[in-house]
Amino acid sequence: PETIEKMINQSMYQKQSEDEYSDFIHDVNHQSYYALMKLTKQELDVFLMHKCEQLSLNDVAGLLNISKSAAQSYLKRAVNKINSEMQCNLFL
Repeated sequence: PETIEKMINQSMYQKQSEDEYSDFIHDVNHQSYYALMKLTKQELDVFLMHKCEQLSLNDVAGLLNISKSAAQSYLKRAVNKINSEMQCNLFL
């Protein structure tokens, strides 16, 4: 909690705007579109915060008010779904 407060107070946490994510996610010409559409909201939030915004899983968990193990689980499921969908789309 102390780290999160420090990040927010010092504006170290620069969340991307919802519009930027929306533009990327809804770009149907991008092969990641179909993979990201398979994710639940929780999986998508954790994936974007950890992989795109480079936040640690501890920080992601704190910001989303979930446990670190839940964040790890959401991230693992997201990565598995994305990998699976990308493999399927290779042959389309």
